[in-house]
Amino acid sequence: MEIFVINISDERWNRYADDPRFTRWVGCEGRELSQSFIKDNYITMWNANESHKHSVAGCSESHLSLLKHIYENEIDDAIILEDDTIVDFDRLHILKNINEFCYLGGRFQGSSLKHKPHTGILFEGINTINPSTFTITGAHAYYIPHHQIACDIYHDIMFRNKRRAIDAEYRRLQKGNKIIKKFIYPAIVELYLPHANNGFTFNASSNYKLKDTNKFY
Repeated sequence: MEIFVINISDERWNRYADDPRFTRWVGCEGRELSQSFIKDNYITMWNANESHKHSVAGCSESHLSLLKHIYENEIDDAIILEDDTIVDFDRLHILKNINEFCYLGGRFQGSSLKHKPHTGILFEGINTINPSTFTITGAHAYYIPHHQIACDIYHDIMFRNKRRAIDAEYRRLQKGNKIIKKFIYPAIVELYLPHANNGFTFNASSNYKLKDTNKFY
């Protein structure tokens, strides 16, 4: 198993650097993307400021480049993490029974922003998303057992005229052709609050407030 950590900050990488189980994937620095690139390739919220637009695009490009790396190099049994996470290694054995994309952590969201998520009864271990009542947002932790899955997801997203934030694209893939269906409950990968609270999604100026580590989504 190869565990990739998407990272652009040496300070954040220090939490992982001494553990050989983690592989650093140097992500895309959103600030270095041109406004024209973002305008030509991304659909963004109408009220998002320029800094947020660049951060969203940089995050998405980081995930997409790693998906491409995984399928081009035929890497199987891969975990993708963002750099504000903590892994419960004692529970990774659950993944031996999974042969499709699977969330290892995230947040529940209703079928639309107007609706609360209704998950029904959840079981410890592997569960199935019901997109008519809830989806999973966030892209901080997921498992790709076979490189062809990374290939399918990458090309599905890249063949669109314009794409949204990576977690929004993953939500689309839960709703439409349902490439994404599975998640582990409770989360195997939780958020590391000191870093998660200072990301572009959750910070002092954000409309979103992080209340816990998302262990229970």
